[in-house]
Amino acid sequence: MNKWIIPFLGLGFAFSLESFYCIQLSSSRKPDALINLYKFVEHLPNARVEKIEEYYTLRVGFFKEREKAQRLLPKVRNLFKDAFLRKCYNIPERIVYPKKKVEKEIKKEKEVLKKMNVRDEELYKILLSSFLGAGKLKEAEELLREAVRLFPNNPYWWDMYAKVLVWRGKTKEALEVYYKAFKKFKIKKFAKKGLELAIAFNRYDVAKELMDYVKVSPKLKLQIYEKLGELDKLLQTLEELNTKESLLYKAKLLYSLGEHEEALRALEKIERKFGKSKDTVLLKTNILFVQKKYIEALEALKDYKPFARNEETDYWRMLSDLAWMLQDYETAREASEILVKTGKGDLVDYERLSIIYAVKNPEKAFQYSFEGWKRFKSQFLLSRSLLILYSTERWEKIIKIAEKVKDKILKDDNLLIIYLTALQKLGKIEEALSIVRGVLEKRFSKDILNFYIYSLIDLHKFKELRRILRKYARYELDRDLATAFSVAYLNLQNGKRAYAVYKKGGVRDLVLLGDILDLLGKEEEAKNYRIKTFKKLKEMAKKDKSLLKNPEFLRTYLSLGIYVMPQAEYERELIKARKILSPPVWKEIYLSYLLYYERREKVLRLAKFYKYPLKPWMWLNLALWQDDRNLALKLLEKEVEALPIRDRVEALIRTGQLKSALGLAFKGLEDNPYDYLLYKQFRDVLMEYEDFFSLETGYVSRKGFSGVKNTFKAKFRLIDKGLGLGFEGFHIVPVDRDKKELAKAQNAYYFSLSIEKLFDKGKYRIGLGRTGNLKAQTALYITLSSYIFKRTYGEISLGKSVPSDETLYLMLGGMKDYVKLSFTHNVTNRMWITLQFSGNKYYATDYTYLGKGFTGYGELTYK
Repeated sequence: MNKWIIPFLGLGFAFSLESFYCIQLSSSRKPDALINLYKFVEHLPNARVEKIEEYYTLRVGFFKEREKAQRLLPKVRNLFKDAFLRKCYNIPERIVYPKKKVEKEIKKEKEVLKKMNVRDEELYKILLSSFLGAGKLKEAEELLREAVRLFPNNPYWWDMYAKVLVWRGKTKEALEVYYKAFKKFKIKKFAKKGLELAIAFNRYDVAKELMDYVKVSPKLKLQIYEKLGELDKLLQTLEELNTKESLLYKAKLLYSLGEHEEALRALEKIERKFGKSKDTVLLKTNILFVQKKYIEALEALKDYKPFARNEETDYWRMLSDLAWMLQDYETAREASEILVKTGKGDLVDYERLSIIYAVKNPEKAFQYSFEGWKRFKSQFLLSRSLLILYSTERWEKIIKIAEKVKDKILKDDNLLIIYLTALQKLGKIEEALSIVRGVLEKRFSKDILNFYIYSLIDLHKFKELRRILRKYARYELDRDLATAFSVAYLNLQNGKRAYAVYKKGGVRDLVLLGDILDLLGKEEEAKNYRIKTFKKLKEMAKKDKSLLKNPEFLRTYLSLGIYVMPQAEYERELIKARKILSPPVWKEIYLSYLLYYERREKVLRLAKFYKYPLKPWMWLNLALWQDDRNLALKLLEKEVEALPIRDRVEALIRTGQLKSALGLAFKGLEDNPYDYLLYKQFRDVLMEYEDFFSLETGYVSRKGFSGVKNTFKAKFRLIDKGLGLGFEGFHIVPVDRDKKELAKAQNAYYFSLSIEKLFDKGKYRIGLGRTGNLKAQTALYITLSSYIFKRTYGEISLGKSVPSDETLYLMLGGMKDYVKLSFTHNVTNRMWITLQFSGNKYYATDYTYLGKGFTGYGELTYK
């Protein structure tokens, strides 16, 4: 036996764990790269590649003296600059390249061992010590496996075998060894180690069997029962422990099993015994939420609020989420604010605070939005920040923020529109329009085109507006753009095109259609439509009173109500609406209402003393009412296309621009063919101020006489000089007479020549004529006409020896002198009153005085 022991002992000591100095060159998880580097250092002493745990390393030398290793280090650093000196061990099993003769020696030892047909335990212990001392765990494992087979009744070998298996990472096999050893020997040490390994490898069946022989913590016992699914024993154990933790665990387990009522009872027991805690409250909330008892769940959370610490993040998170879901915004606000202040706020908290504060504290809403955007780079919060600034009209702040993120702004239509609006509000109109043009050139956007069209309307840039409408005409019937196009054509006074786009584009703007019909001249249809639509809106408001708090609905409701509601009722509604509508919208509706009811004095007072902003059409309405021709002229020069076409025509007439008035009326009738008032303006201008000639033939029938009457009229105008020349007259040819009534009937005629001169507010005319019937006489007349009040036109006329047709005898042989006074007052655009009074003296053609008379005439006209 001794001859075998000596070699083994020698081998064991040769590989004892003695420390040396070596130089480490490089490390890697894979050996291939290091083996390739080996050829650069193979000439150096003891160059090798070792495997140490998961890493491979390239090393040089086994030096007992540090100085020798230190002398070699510079030479190595010429090849590997990061090389360094360190301590190491000479463990041959670690060397993976180049292979040594050690493997052959180990193999030889194994063969020798197999040939040793002995059962000497001492020898096996010596061999085991040798293998372990040399770090040869693989050989030790094989030796111990044989030892267990040869010496099965010795617990030592079972214990050592399991330990070596653990050392070699074969812990599952070690578990089996410990388990078998315990079953054989009933030694608690084996049960304890087996239990530990069983838990580590989820062998809870083995753990359950072993834990009866080992002192096990309640927590571990719970774990084993839980993993094995033995719920009854698990619940029983938790109840027996009767601690806060075990009872809470029991409640959680019951909750996971769907035993919600049992879980709630367990939680009540905890709260009675130990008081409320965050964990019990959160679990209770989850249970009530699953049961759809949302209000109770929220109340459970709120009851704990006085005791909650700010750092209990999960509590405040659940409180915020549930309160937001149930629209308890005050509670949600409080919870989210605590989360934000403690640095635990999520994106959703900033969003909620931004929305909650938007109405009652816009400044705070902006702060949370802006802070949240900076932290999370959320596009939504950037939008909220700019939108809040937009609603509070902080234009400079909008521009300051937008300039920092201009790339994002240009890609987001909503943000871009806010930015463009801010530029316009600060007077940077051309910069804003330039950006719009640039964006539309690079990419087509319906929202941006909508904004562009409305901006051009508001800025009264109608030339550019016409160009844009032509350029993008292919989109005018698009549902998202049709409204803008229709409004644009309305502002360009083209009712025909506006109506076509409205109908074909599927527009559903209740106010817009009424305005279009009104522009077209279908005023009665517009009025009926407005009444009908308003009644529908009123019924909707009766059913749902909250609609009257919706700004968009209220704006439509009041815009149509102008034409329908009694004034007292309407004004009450206006007062209520002031708190809901934005100031610009409310003022525009109020001013429109006042002008509709001819209350211009109040409009003027509001503009002068209260700085109410009047739109150009409102100023022109006042200018025509006051007959302020200077103001009318200024408006025509600056805002011409922004003005209503009828008022424009009237203003052009009053400022002496007659040809322009005629051309505008003609063009307006092409675009608005049903506009009677515009047609009347066109006809009146044509008849009053343009050259014309007319010839009429009629039949005259009086008692005792009948005849043919030919009448002619001709006018020639020198408008540039404000002059006119007129010719007019008639000729009566008798056809039949009653000889009892008339002794004689001969031809009667009259012709005259007149000169007319226009001046600032009216005109005068002088005429000279010849009357011929029984005897020819010279006639003379003078007429002066002018605006005498804002909407009242007056005329005074004097005549001498002019024809008279009050009776048959005067018509055939008489004449008259007269003084005539007439007034025409425009009540509305469609209704006017005419009054005429005349004092006359009648003469025969030989100047025989016949008598005098007074006539009065009144007329009320509505069209």
